[in-house]
Amino acid sequence: TLNTNMSIQVYAEPFISSGNYTGYREVNDPRGATFADRFTDYTDDQVFEEDDEFFVDLDGNGEADIDLGNPNFTFLSFRSNVVLRWEYMLGSTIFLVWQHGREDSTTDGTFPVGQGMSKLFDAPAANMFVVKVTYWLSL
Repeated sequence: TLNTNMSIQVYAEPFISSGNYTGYREVNDPRGATFADRFTDYTDDQVFEEDDEFFVDLDGNGEADIDLGNPNFTFLSFRSNVVLRWEYMLGSTIFLVWQHGREDSTTDGTFPVGQGMSKLFDAPAANMFVVKVTYWLSL
């Protein structure tokens, strides 16, 4: 609060999320008695990577039978809002709002807390400015 008629509100939300998948498996008995009975693990000989995508060779002939794509991900996001509120007359207010957002994503699956935030601020930004004016009608 700057004074009784004016205030500034700031909200910032940094977000980092990542997933790095290993140990691929196939469901063979979803109602198996134990957790191990429910799945068949693919061996290292069956799973291979080519051109940043993962494939499974079930029959061992050297050709991909299942294309898993690349399930790994790293998602970085930053959103912020700044609101300036000015009550220029009793009951009448002007709001100036600046909304800022940026995001970046890759398929490397790392969790880059320090360097990720600096990389995030190199991503393209989206900015929006809004003005809202209210006027109190008194009869």
